[in-house]
Amino acid sequence: NGILEGVVTPMEIVKYMLWMSKGSPGMHVLGLTSTLVAKIMRKDVIGISQSKDMLESIMVMKKNGVNSLAVLDRNNLLKAVLTVRDVLEKFNYSLEGGFVEEYMSKSPICISADRVLREGVETMVSSGHRRLPCLEASKPIGLFSSRSIIRFLGGKEFFRHAGRTLDELMSMSVTSFTIRDPPLLDPRVRIPEAWEIIKRSSYGSALVVKSDSLEGFLTEMDFLKAIRVGPEVSG
Repeated sequence: NGILEGVVTPMEIVKYMLWMSKGSPGMHVLGLTSTLVAKIMRKDVIGISQSKDMLESIMVMKKNGVNSLAVLDRNNLLKAVLTVRDVLEKFNYSLEGGFVEEYMSKSPICISADRVLREGVETMVSSGHRRLPCLEASKPIGLFSSRSIIRFLGGKEFFRHAGRTLDELMSMSVTSFTIRDPPLLDPRVRIPEAWEIIKRSSYGSALVVKSDSLEGFLTEMDFLKAIRVGPEVSG
């Protein structure tokens, strides 16, 4: 009836997969597709009233560490979803003029290419990070993320493994779920230019690399720190 009940993101699905693989390891992977949304959804959705201004929305995102908000009316009915991308694109907010190295997450949590899906998901869940740079002999080779796992489950490759159990799926290498072509940025790229590069991709993040070495990780959340909120900016 338009009332917000919860949210399902790739991370909720991945957490459910991990939970089911421990409780029902012999379950066939196709069994996941018949799971009710109500069983997976997260109910603690961060929302904001549509009567609040944009600056307050940005502050709520920063305070709660989220890159999107549910926009609600006074009857708690869902009216829209506001994202960092909306703030920067639709509402014409500007970014500060610093460099990527000033805003990137340094020493990010990574996953080694010789690990299996179960270990990768456990690292995601325990750290709270849904994107992990994937390293092979200390060299970044791609991006392992909750979204890349969902992309695998929803793609043609998944049906080659449809007869597998959850335990067998979780024992596959993380490289089968790793995106090999995420945006790569030099630490000295200016932050507005970095946003133009990231927004053209569907990943919402970039590996910060110098001389084949991972220097840091840049996500949409890092751009929140660079949003200019002065009076000259329209909201």
